[in-house]
Amino acid sequence: MTSNWGHPGLSPRQRTRLEQLYPEAHGIADHSWPYGITVLEFTHAGRRLLLKACESPHHLDRESRAHRNWLRPLANDVPELAGYDADAGLLVKTFIDGELACSTRQEHDPRMFERAGELLARLHRGTAPVVDAHYEHSVLSKTLAWLARAPGLAPSDQLLQVQDWLDDFVPSGARNCGRPSCRATVRPARHLLAEPLTQAADSTSSCSHWGRSSGRTRSVTRPSRNRAGTC
Repeated sequence: MTSNWGHPGLSPRQRTRLEQLYPEAHGIADHSWPYGITVLEFTHAGRRLLLKACESPHHLDRESRAHRNWLRPLANDVPELAGYDADAGLLVKTFIDGELACSTRQEHDPRMFERAGELLARLHRGTAPVVDAHYEHSVLSKTLAWLARAPGLAPSDQLLQVQDWLDDFVPSGARNCGRPSCRATVRPARHLLAEPLTQAADSTSSCSHWGRSSGRTRSVTRPSRNRAGTC
């Protein structure tokens, strides 16, 4: 079925640009998740491709940089970036067959974790290290924000254990700051949640030109809580 790029998740500007770039595209499936990014599988000129469309450039810019600067060591095991139009908010890459392992028996298959570890090792060996002085602070802040919204999704004693570990964690840049408020040690990450903090919920939508894939999304609603973790 020939697509006229009439998907409701595309803006008029994006549709016009796609008609210019891929006028004879054939839509195959809609893989979109409800995060403001439209994800469509299609074929064009004998190639199987995946489109990501988003009005905000943040996520697509980051994905484009990953393809240009980081993913080359993984060769044919990751999609190849086919094109990126930052102004239109369109990113296209080759499509690689696969299924989401979440909530399937493959989710607990040790071979899947071994394969993921192999890919991660290749990624680390193939790229020069980059030191980000703000990374740990950023991750700590995000983790605390998620944890503050977690009550009811995991046993309270587990949440308290995670909170205790985060309270004792000191980002690398703060360990030698010399101030009394800085703690000298970091507790090892021994508290692991036995149950997931989020619950999966089916995401469905309809579109006349695109078949719906069986994608799933994590959706939670939790009360907010302010927390600062700085030295």
